Amino acid sequence: PTLTPDEISALVDSAQTMRGRAMLSLMASTGIRAKECCQARLDTLDLDERSLVVETVKTDFGKRTVYFDRKTRRILRKYIQKYREKYAETNDEYLFLRRNVNQHKENAHVSTDRLREEFVEAVLNCEQIQGKVDYEEMSDGRERCTVTSHILRRSFSQAWVDSGGDIMSLKNHQGWEN
Repeated sequence: PTLTPDEISALVDSAQTMRGRAMLSLMASTGIRAKECCQARLDTLDLDERSLVVETVKTDFGKRTVYFDRKTRRILRKYIQKYREKYAETNDEYLFLRRNVNQHKENAHVSTDRLREEFVEAVLNCEQIQGKVDYEEMSDGRERCTVTSHILRRSFSQAWVDSGGDIMSLKNHQGWEN
């Protein structure tokens, strides 16, 4: 499934933390993967140009520049100016920091598990997308939500194609090999 722009906006607004809103908004407006979002570097973020250089994961595509919308810029600016400092005592190079960086110096950025937890919390708090939420039973008996953070990437790609975007440009934007 994919989400409409209104559903994405409601989902981002349903995040419980400013960091969560910033991460979800960035993923939704750029189509970057969860791990790419977590590993985003502060020095590659340009709020004036509304761009971010990300290191592609899962393929050998390398670095690529992605662009985000004005709403995401407002959220990122607010996160950086008012909230980012509470997640770490150091001025680390990562955009999204984990709490207590000094205890985990090898990975100062927020983990993909934590991003996914924030995503699930937002999904559970977002009434507008509850019709798309379903659960499946895993082999070990646990239940798993079928709506994952990857829905933001799929929704971005679908919106790109629906608005007449070029598929080869989308390939390069998303960091796909083929």
